[in-house]
Amino acid sequence: MSDRAALDRIRGLLLGVGYRITGSWADAEDATDESLARWLALHPASAPRNLEAWLTTVTTRLCLDRLRQRKREYVVGVWLPEPVDTALLPADRAERRDDLRIAILLAYEQLSTDERAAFVLREAYDLPYADIADALGAGVATVRQWVSRARHRLTSDLRPREPASNVLVSGLVEAVMAGDLDRTIVALTADRRGDLQTVQVSVADGRVTRLYFRSNPEELTQLALPEGFRPSA
Repeated sequence: MSDRAALDRIRGLLLGVGYRITGSWADAEDATDESLARWLALHPASAPRNLEAWLTTVTTRLCLDRLRQRKREYVVGVWLPEPVDTALLPADRAERRDDLRIAILLAYEQLSTDERAAFVLREAYDLPYADIADALGAGVATVRQWVSRARHRLTSDLRPREPASNVLVSGLVEAVMAGDLDRTIVALTADRRGDLQTVQVSVADGRVTRLYFRSNPEELTQLALPEGFRPSA
């Protein structure tokens, strides 16, 4: 890889793979940089024939390690993917970038780590099943099953039906900022899952200085709940 443009392209591709698998830009950068460092450390006689496939495999495995580590950690509330500017992914086609919506990446969290990686590599990058199988250390038939299962779950149960329009988002923000409860309710669906959270506001000189959000159930046991509120388990 002698030219800078080629290096930028492959790095953008690896960042896209890493971000889709982990939902974390920091993890994607770490995995990408470590993959490139491992390549540079190889003896010339050990250089891979297909560098792009080799780097994608290494990046995928590093990202899966990070994803499994995160799933072992206890996190109160819902873990949210890190929002990023999609322009940071120069190797991505425009149609791929629509799959970087936070709601879709959050839906990926409901898949197993192997399903998630297999689905990303197949659907976002159109890798052959044999290459995905090699990256994940699994048989081709198993990978096909993972992709099929993930596709079914995302299209039938988890994947958001449509992106949020600017009109809808603006309407919701205006209603919230105006303190208009009726307009806020109209902008929301009837499915409010009943997750109990609190927000405390700190004010100085007539301006809000801090917002304190709490969702740890152990810290909210002494609250007087509104009539009819039934938080989910």
